[in-house]
Amino acid sequence: MQLSGPIYLTEDIRRMEHAAGADAALMERAGAAAAELALTLAGDKGKDVLVLAGPGNNGGDARVVAERLKEKFFRVHVASQVDQIPQKSWGLVIDGLFGIGLARDVAGEYAALVDYANRQRCPVLALDIPSGVPRALSASRIGRMPATGITYRSVSAISESTASGTLQIRRKSSQ
Repeated sequence: MQLSGPIYLTEDIRRMEHAAGADAALMERAGAAAAELALTLAGDKGKDVLVLAGPGNNGGDARVVAERLKEKFFRVHVASQVDQIPQKSWGLVIDGLFGIGLARDVAGEYAALVDYANRQRCPVLALDIPSGVPRALSASRIGRMPATGITYRSVSAISESTASGTLQIRRKSSQ
């Protein structure tokens, strides 16, 4: 993979997001960029899309993605717990549980959601980085890499080590 821009550390990304104003407009732009990629991955509007939304900013981005896909007439279900997920075949799963802010292992209900996503036989779009991959990166700590990841300004080591997937880099802010 050849990158045309710099690779930022988590601390650098946090400073840039703070300077840009981590507000609703920033989250809207991030969600809209991810929704564009999700439209391409899902393709057929007849497919069901599962959006896994966590408690932080990634969860907010995921909820924006869900709304944009609903506007395009996709059948979208948002879940934050395994018991909220209908048993069906998904056309796309969006992992918006955790991003670069995660500084601990994924456990409990969230680990069950990561495990559920890993068992699906459809594309998985990770917002920022795959949930459960720590910033320091130990890729062996998750079950499978997503088919596609989207990052808004940063490239993490996980993107370079993912031989079977793709990475989309989109601008999250006007910087």
